[in-house]
Amino acid sequence: QKAMAAKALSKLRVLAIGHHVMDRLFGNISEVLRLATVRHHLESWKVFRDLTEKQQQSVAALFHEQNFKKGEVIVTAMADPQLALVMEGSVLVVDPSVSILDAGDSNDGGCNSREQCGHFAGTAGGADNGRGDADNEPEVELPHSRSLQKKQSKEHEDASTGMCTHTPTGVARTLSAGELYGEGTFRENCCMEHSLVAETDVLVCRAGHDEVCRALRGHAEKTLPLSQIVQRNRIKECLQGVFPFNALYEEMLDVVVEAFETVEYHFNEPIVAIGEESRRFCLIIEGEAVRSEGRDVEP
Repeated sequence: QKAMAAKALSKLRVLAIGHHVMDRLFGNISEVLRLATVRHHLESWKVFRDLTEKQQQSVAALFHEQNFKKGEVIVTAMADPQLALVMEGSVLVVDPSVSILDAGDSNDGGCNSREQCGHFAGTAGGADNGRGDADNEPEVELPHSRSLQKKQSKEHEDASTGMCTHTPTGVARTLSAGELYGEGTFRENCCMEHSLVAETDVLVCRAGHDEVCRALRGHAEKTLPLSQIVQRNRIKECLQGVFPFNALYEEMLDVVVEAFETVEYHFNEPIVAIGEESRRFCLIIEGEAVRSEGRDVEP
């Protein structure tokens, strides 16, 4: 921005940096600010808070911007798990039992205009994909079969009878700017619980479960489910305070953590007996155990 006016009132020395210098240091400063905004909104997601700083940056970079016109379908129920972050506008969360095109047909409450009421045109996909790469976008399932049988070019009814104030049929909630949706089903072998439809022209950032897991793979030999990635972070945090693991580079530590095997013990079952030589390192991830030396018992 241009300053209105500035002048020194005394002998003055300042530190200054130009926009072109920041672009050279950070790349596109607008993109840096966008990613910072995405990270801020993702803080409401518990899993995101369990990630390292580097992992958070990698995940935020996956959220590509997409523009959707009013009434367009952003994602439908039963699609692959993904997170949708509303940046601008508002989005309707539609119950899966409701056909997207049929959701606006009800006239309860005296609604005579599908467009006034925020009902859905049922058009799948965004008008402008913005920064998104079409080959890497999260999956968008086709609308429900009954919806496809409807003519998407259905004429709008006359809206001259007045404004509609009731909630559209089948809408579970409305998402506004800064709200995140999909955390509850963002896991392996799951799918989207509701459909998302643009109530107004919206700007949405989305990322799919599989691409997030691939980005968080690190130096492991295989891609882990998100729950195991979070558990791996906690294990690494514990090991970083124990010799000799605290002397390892991050790449080696990833390999070591991946080599850990889960072993289960029943109540009162011995893990290691007194006098027995054990060459295993155990890290408790669930439950409690006691350690004894002779007659002394230590939790």
